[in-house]
Formats: sequence, structure tokens, C-alpha cells
Amino acid sequence: MFYVDESSKKPLYLQLYDYLSALIVDGTLVAGYRLPSTRKMAEDFFISRNTVENAYSQLCADGLIESRIGSGFFVLDISNHQLDLDGMPISRLQELKEKPMGNEKKAVVEDQYPYDFFYKGLLTGTFPLDLFLANMKDALATKNKQFKFFECHGGEMPLRQELAQFLKIQRGIHCSPEQIILCPCLPYAFAEIAHLFENDEKILAMEDPGRASIRAAFINEGFEIKPVPVTRDGIDVDVLCKTDATLSFVMPSHQFPLGGSLSVNKRLQILDWLEKNDSYLVEHDFDCYLRYHERPVPSIQGISDGSRVFHVNTLEKLLYPSTHMCYVVLPPAFVDKFSDKFSPLHNNVSDLEQQVVFQLLRDGQFKVYLRRLANESMKKHDILIEALSSTMGKNAVIGGHNAGTHITLRFCDGSKASERIRQAERVGVKVYPIEKYYYDKPAFKDDTVLIGWNIINKEDLIEGVRILCKTWFNKGIQLR
Repeated sequence: MFYVDESSKKPLYLQLYDYLSALIVDGTLVAGYRLPSTRKMAEDFFISRNTVENAYSQLCADGLIESRIGSGFFVLDISNHQLDLDGMPISRLQELKEKPMGNEKKAVVEDQYPYDFFYKGLLTGTFPLDLFLANMKDALATKNKQFKFFECHGGEMPLRQELAQFLKIQRGIHCSPEQIILCPCLPYAFAEIAHLFENDEKILAMEDPGRASIRAAFINEGFEIKPVPVTRDGIDVDVLCKTDATLSFVMPSHQFPLGGSLSVNKRLQILDWLEKNDSYLVEHDFDCYLRYHERPVPSIQGISDGSRVFHVNTLEKLLYPSTHMCYVVLPPAFVDKFSDKFSPLHNNVSDLEQQVVFQLLRDGQFKVYLRRLANESMKKHDILIEALSSTMGKNAVIGGHNAGTHITLRFCDGSKASERIRQAERVGVKVYPIEKYYYDKPAFKDDTVLIGWNIINKEDLIEGVRILCKTWFNKGIQLR
């Protein structure tokens, strides 16, 4: 199984290349084997799609796989080839002989779980496909009138102008369009931010548990990671303020995976520490638009002057998963520095998608869609919370609720989460572990599961949670 070696200075795409090439050379991946798609591989291993594409490109260049248009990537027969194994960047050959998570095998396993409480992707049935296609058709017809296709690494200016206005209203963010940078994915955005600190001592204080892909983006740019524990209301601010980090990373609106939300007082405490420590903050405003039964909490950038905060968010979870678009709001002092480093490069976000999102924002359709998305998500959230609360008693504690598209359930009766997951699988219900999100492995306790509702419809959610409650807590429930 592939894993990110976060202590290695080797680029992540070469680590993936090493893993796959070793499996091809030793015969684990036989000729004709179809590799997972770049999207699927990126999702399975929590890395960026660009990383997978670079690894696949190198494998193609070395004659180990080939790309077949419309079909994917396939392993080539190398039995008659003379390979210079010493010259190939293959490391840990004997360590990497486990069978990979191939599409065919995984599809069979997933079919066994009719009730899948997955926590990523898009809420079933909420995406306005007809509206999106209508806007795309209009964008194709008017493209040359609206956008001039300038070589601008920050993205098309009309969209950045609309985003600046939208963020000011929705998140209280004060910024100029020039401060907004469009990126194709979050790891790409974090890598660009990290690159701006190349001449500084590179120490990143980051929530733990947290996403491995985010850590990898900073590690690949030479940052040392200082894990900071997460409490029920987000990152432990007291521990954070004792670090000497050059840069810090927080998810204040809905921390992933544990789901806490930082209070305004703690946000102000962080801002005070940034000034005293001459440090900067990356604020990933995750799930800020999906809040239920509570007032929205202002962004950290919005309650500051913005001079020390990089504000980041993605449209991928809000629109549809293959919308590879996120944005960074740079502190004013970094606008020229960013331009010096990246202005010669063209922006990697599809200009057609940029125009479609521009039209959705300009016409107010995006805000209407967000309200509908939040309402649909809240209905599923409430069903899940009601069912668990009425049956679990003191056996478990719900965390991360009232926001986002997942909750955590921590078992307090001494049972292990891994065993609870196996119990659920035996009755056709899939819930998820959190171990892989821990950087400090000794801090992991096998007592918490992730339960999401992104891809499950309301009817299946009701039946699935009935089965869960009966299996785990031996109690039936009545849900509408």
C-alpha cells in the first residue's frame, strides 16, 4: 500500500512513481492491468491529481505503462525489455510489494455496502446540472466577448472581482481582486503559499489530525511540521501559541476530521499571537457555508486587517467534485511577491469553468444554490443526529455536528472503533476510520468513527442509520 513518506525530500510524484514501478517490475501488476484513473488514485491516497498525473507521465516515458485514449492507463509487457534498474528511481523495492487498491477489487467491496456514509463528494441530487450546462452553453457563445484570455496566473479578472464582492458579503473579507488567486486544487494552492516562504525558516504548526495531502504540500516545499492537537472546539490555541512557527494552518469553521469550530475569542487570540510572533496563518475556511441551527462565525481574515492571514477555500465540494477550482486571498504584502514568482505562468484553472462560475456569481444564482444545498444537507444532518442521540445513551458522544457534511462518533464504552466499523460492515453499512489523518501516530486512539451523508440519499440514510443503531446500541428507532 502506498504511503507518503513525509520525512523524505523526494517529491511526492516520484514517491508514487517508485511505488508503482516497483510493483510493475516485480510482476505484482501484470501486463494489461488497468491502473485506477488519476482522479480515483488521488482520492484513494489523499494526494493531488497533478501528483498522480506527473507520476503516470513518468511511467509512460519509461515504457512501463501506456495511455489509451478513452480507456485509461495500462501496464505494458516488460518481459522482453532490458531495463536499467539501477538507473531507475525505484526505492524500497522489497518493501512495496503489497497489492494496490485497484478499481476492480474496490468496486466489488463497495457493492457490499448498500448504506455508505461517505464524507466526501457532493450531496446526492443537489447539483443544478441544468443550470450549470445552460451557463456553460452561454459561456461558449459569449467567451470572446466576456474574457480576453490574458496570460494571468491569478485567474480571470472578472471572476476575481465577483469573488471579492461575494466574500465581502458572505465572509466579511476585505480584499482587492488582485489579492485573489485562483488555483486548480487545494494542495496546489498550499504549495504556492509555501513557496512564498522559501527564504525563511520553514516551520509549520498544523492541526493534528488533519489532511495528509495538505501536510505533503508543505513538506515538499521544505517545511518542518509541528503537529498541534485538536480539541472539541478546534485547534488547541494554547499549544499553538507556544510554538515558534513561521506559518500556521487552521480550519476554524469546521475542523477536519474532528469537526470543531473555533470561537471568536480564540480567533482573536490567534491573531494577537501572530502579531507578537511575527508569524502568518493559513486559514482554510472549510464548510463555512454549511452551518445548521447556529449563526455563521466570521472568518479570521474578516475580523483582522488581513495582513497576516492567507484565506483559502474551494468550490470543489460546493459545486461538483471535478470542479478543480479553489481560491487564495493573499495578504497585501504578498501580492507583489506572488506576482514576481508566478506571473510568467498561465493559470491552470479552465477559463471556461471560470466564466461559468463568474456567471453564477454575477447573476446571484450561486447564493440561491448555496441556500438549497445547506437546507438539503441540514435535513440529513438532523435525521442522523436525532437517531443517534435517541439510541446511544452514554455509550458514545457526537462531535462536529451543526456544520459540514460529516460528524464524528466517539465511543465511551471501551469498545474499539475498528471493531464497530467491522460490525457495521457485516450488516451492509459503511462508516470510516480516522487513523490515517494523524501525523503524530501515538496520539491516535481507536475510539472514533467518521459518519458522512454526502453520497447517500435520504431514504437510504434513514434505513442505514436504523441498522446502525440496532447493531451498535441494540435499540430500534422511528424516523420519518
